[in-house]
Amino acid sequence: MTQFEQFINDVTNDAFLKAVENDSGFISISELDQIIFAHDFYEYAELDTIQEAVEQIEIILEKNNRIVVSPIRNGKAA
Repeated sequence: MTQFEQFINDVTNDAFLKAVENDSGFISISELDQIIFAHDFYEYAELDTIQEAVEQIEIILEKNNRIVVSPIRNGKAA
């Protein structure tokens, strides 16, 4: 498993655990951000690599009904 894949796996697992802990069963974007920032990979990975990983993580969480991500249109939340 690459470091990129490990980052996605670690963050996704931690996000699932946090969502289950929350009464709503969801994780907020700010909670997800905290998990991402705390991971070692975040410190040295390129921004575009992190962005690609976060997009994949959000898709996984959305498909499993653990996060609600509002789409951005014209610079504003929809």
